[in-house]
Amino acid sequence: MAITHLVVDVSDHGYGHAAMTLPILNELRHSLPKLKLTIRTSVPAAWLAERLWGQWDYLNHSDVGMTMVDSLHVRQYESYLAYSSLHESWNERVSDADVHLSSLEPTLLLSNVPYLSIAAANKAGVPAIAMSSLNWADVFYHYCGHLPGAKGIWQQMIDAYAAADIFLQLTPAMAMPSIGNGKELGAVGLLGKDRRTELRQRFGWGEDDIVAFLTLGGIHTELPVAQWPRFGNVRLVIESKSKYSHPDIRSSAELELPFIDLVRSCDLLISKPGYGIVTEAACNGIPILLVSRPGWPEEACFRQWLGQNGRMLTLTEQKLRTGDFVAEIHAIRSMPSPSSPPPSGISEAVAILSQYLQ
Repeated sequence: MAITHLVVDVSDHGYGHAAMTLPILNELRHSLPKLKLTIRTSVPAAWLAERLWGQWDYLNHSDVGMTMVDSLHVRQYESYLAYSSLHESWNERVSDADVHLSSLEPTLLLSNVPYLSIAAANKAGVPAIAMSSLNWADVFYHYCGHLPGAKGIWQQMIDAYAAADIFLQLTPAMAMPSIGNGKELGAVGLLGKDRRTELRQRFGWGEDDIVAFLTLGGIHTELPVAQWPRFGNVRLVIESKSKYSHPDIRSSAELELPFIDLVRSCDLLISKPGYGIVTEAACNGIPILLVSRPGWPEEACFRQWLGQNGRMLTLTEQKLRTGDFVAEIHAIRSMPSPSSPPPSGISEAVAILSQYLQ
């Protein structure tokens, strides 16, 4: 009897693509406990292991994504050069990717959301499903469409995505004018355990202290934390492996809590507009101060969705970098709290994937 094998390609542009994929894979395992699973990404295996159940194989596999200065700013021209290099020998790249994919003997490819592997799956005769809140074709065109040769690159990207059987667009998703095979699904996000008491006891913080969690995702951003002012009754946990000399700040590395439990156990989040943190904030009922990512095409849909499903205020990059955000923290905590949306996209995606795999 043939082994049912799902190969999952995950863009390594931060952790958001993995964050929206893993809850679906965990739920899929309940339906198909004997499923063989291979993850191809350069998101660290240790990060995946904290969130992904059962046995799975890991293959280091990079995607272009966008070249970044830090978590907030895109290197536009460097991104254009990276895509130009990839597409200079596009047919050869597709053929090479076909050989690598075929050697795994997959039943199905799930891509979030590298397009080269979708083109390779099409060449290999392997069914493919794309899934994300964005696609790299429209992101590339947004930043680089005016540059020489960009339209030809964009067309090859569009053709690759069109080769997928379906493109599952997870709410909240950016507008995708180039995608003709899309299907809208609900939101996807993990639900954490409330461990507020444990968090406060670990750091000796009181019940009246306001605990904020600052997380900027998987792309490093340097902040001058040592120069920040005192925060009054606000205490800050920063997602980092470093320890801080600031008396009001502690590192998440000092806690033995899963990331999603830390999200659920804080009073508010400070982050950039990224899919995973946006949906996890709303689904766990946690307010979020969003630091703008200038020009990032997903930001508008994230803000609109949070306006209907969560509590959100804007924090300027200058205020983040100077630690001047206590007023915004008090303001967001006074906002009325809507009902938390269910992560319904998980079961919807699993139902579609199961049809291909059973």
